[in-house]
Amino acid sequence: MEEGSTQDSEELPHPVSSDDAHQDENDAEAELEEVNICESPLERDWEAEISALKEELEEKVVLVKGYDSEISDLRKKFQMAKRDKESMVVKYAMGEKDVIKIRKAKEDADKKIKTLSKEKEDLSNKIKSVSSERTRLQQLCDSRQQDLVVSKKDAECWMEEFKCQEAKASLSASRLKAEVDAHRETREQLDITVKHLAETRGEIDGTRKEYQEFIQRLRNEEKQKKAAEQTKQVKLLIDEAAASELVKLKEKYKTALSENEILNSKIVSMECNQIEMNATMDQLKETVNSQKSQIDDLISQVAENEDLKTRFNLELDKSSSKTKEFEELIDEMKGVKEDMISCRKKESELLSFTEKLTETNVNLQSEFDLLKASSSVSEAENSKLVQSISSLEKEFSIIQTALNEEKRTHREDSEVLAKKLAEKSKVVDTSSQKIIDLENEISVLKRKNAAKLKELTRELLSCSKKRSDALNGSSPVISSSRTSSSSSLNKLTYDETNNYSSKNLCVPENGLEAQRKHSNSSQHNVPVNGPDFSLAQVPDSQVLIEKIVKLQRNLARKVEKQEFMEEHIETLQKEVKKKNKVIQSYVLKQEPGALASSVMDDNKVVIYDDDLLSLSKKKTCIIFVLA
Repeated sequence: MEEGSTQDSEELPHPVSSDDAHQDENDAEAELEEVNICESPLERDWEAEISALKEELEEKVVLVKGYDSEISDLRKKFQMAKRDKESMVVKYAMGEKDVIKIRKAKEDADKKIKTLSKEKEDLSNKIKSVSSERTRLQQLCDSRQQDLVVSKKDAECWMEEFKCQEAKASLSASRLKAEVDAHRETREQLDITVKHLAETRGEIDGTRKEYQEFIQRLRNEEKQKKAAEQTKQVKLLIDEAAASELVKLKEKYKTALSENEILNSKIVSMECNQIEMNATMDQLKETVNSQKSQIDDLISQVAENEDLKTRFNLELDKSSSKTKEFEELIDEMKGVKEDMISCRKKESELLSFTEKLTETNVNLQSEFDLLKASSSVSEAENSKLVQSISSLEKEFSIIQTALNEEKRTHREDSEVLAKKLAEKSKVVDTSSQKIIDLENEISVLKRKNAAKLKELTRELLSCSKKRSDALNGSSPVISSSRTSSSSSLNKLTYDETNNYSSKNLCVPENGLEAQRKHSNSSQHNVPVNGPDFSLAQVPDSQVLIEKIVKLQRNLARKVEKQEFMEEHIETLQKEVKKKNKVIQSYVLKQEPGALASSVMDDNKVVIYDDDLLSLSKKKTCIIFVLA
C-alpha cells in the first residue's frame, strides 16, 4: 500500500482553482471581445477623417508656400539693392581704415627704429664692458694656472718624499721584526740551557745517590779496606766530573748573559729608533694633510676659473646673439622702409579710389531718385497685393479655426480611446492578479491533497495492521488466508487507481467537499491506538478504494481546469500584445502633437498668430521701402 500511494502521489497532476476564478476570467474575456469589436470601426472612421484632414492641410500648405515664395523673391530683390549700397559704403570705409592702419604702422616703425638705436648703443657699451672683463678674467686665469703648476710640482715633490719615508719606515720595521725574532730565539735558548742545567743537577744528584748506595753495598761486601779506597776514588771521580761540568755551565751562562745584555741594548736602541720614526711619520702625515688642504684649495680655485671661463663663454655667446639680433633689426628696418614706400603708393591709390567712389555715389543718388519714381508706381500694385494678402489671411484664419476644432474633436476622441486603453490595461492587470491568486490556491490545494493522501495511506496501513492483528488473535488459519488476500487487495487497489485516473475524468465539483467530509468522518471513526479493537469499526477496503477513486477524479478534473486556465492565460497575453502593437502603430502614424493636450494647441495658436503679425509687418515694411 505504501508503494502504491507514493506512486499515485507522484503521478497525480497539480490541482486547479475554484468556480469563481473561472467566472471572473470568462467575464474578462467577454469585456475584451466587446472592446475589440468597438475599437475596429472607430479606428477605421478616425483613419478616414485623419486622411481627409491631411489632404486639406497639404493643399493649404501648398498655397501658403506659394505666397511665401513670392514674398521671399520681393525680399531678395530689396536685399540685393541694399547690399550693393552697403558694399560701396563698406569699401570706402575699408579704404579709410587701411590708410589709418598704414599711418599707425609708420608710427610704430619709427618708434621701433628709435628703440633699436637705443638698444644698439646699450649693446655696444655692454660689448666693451664684456671685452674688458674678458681680458681681466684671462689674466686671472693665467696667474691661477701658473700657481696651479707650481702647487702641482710641490705636491709631486712632497709625494716623492712621502714615498721615500714610507720605504724607510718599512725597512726599519722589517729590521725591528728581525731583531725581535732574534731576541726571542736567544731567550728561548737561555730557557733551554737553564732547563738543561737543572736536568744535569738532577742527574748528578741521582748519580750521587746511586754511588752512595753502591758504596754502601761495597762497604757491606768489603767491610774493611776496599770500601774506603773505592769511596775515595769514586768521590774524586765525581768531584772532577762535577767540577768540569760546572765550569762549562758557568761559561755558557756567562756567554748567554752577555748576549742577553747585547740584545737588550739593541732592543732599546731599536725602540728609540721606532719612536723617532713614528715622530717623523706624524710630521710627514701633518705635512701631507696640509698639502692635501692646499691641493683642495687649488682645485677649488681651478673650478672657479672654469666657472669664470664658462661665464665668459656665455657672455660671448650673448654678445654674438645680440649682434645677430642687431643685424636682424637692421634688416627689419630696411623692410619697414620698403613697407613705408608701398604704403605711400597705397595712399595715392586710395585717394584715386575715393575720387571714384564720390563719382559713383553721385551716380547712385541719381539712380536712387529714378527708383523712387518707379517705387511710387509700384505702390499702387503693392496696395492691391496687400488687399489680396489680407483676404488670403482671413481665409487662412477661417481654415485654421476649422483645423483647431477638428484637432480638438480628434483630441477628445483620442482621450476617450486612451481612457478605454487604461480601463483595458486595468482589466488585464486584475485578471493577471486573479491568475496569480488562482495559481497560489492551486499550490495550496496540491499541498493539502498530498497531506490528505499521506494521511489516508497511514490510515490504510494502520487499519490493515489492526485487522491482521485481530485476525491473528482470533485464528491463525484465517490470518494466513487474510494476508494473501490483503496482498491481492493491494494489487487490485493499485491497478484500479491507475485505471480510474486514466479513464474517469469528469466528476462534479462537489465531490471534493464530499471527499473532505468523508475523510474527516473516516478519521473520526477510525481509532488510532486502542486495546479494545473490533472488526465492526475497521473500514472496508472497498470504501477506501472508492475514496481514492473519488480523489483521483477530483484531481483529474482540477488538472483539466488548470490546463484550460493556462491556455486561456496564454491567449489573453497574446491578445494584449497584439493590441499593444496596434496602439503603438496608431500612435506612430499620428502626427507629432495630435495626442497632445489642449494647452499645447492654444500655445501653438498664439505662436502662429505672432508669426502672422510679424509676416504682415514685414510685408508692410517691404511695401513702404518699395514706395
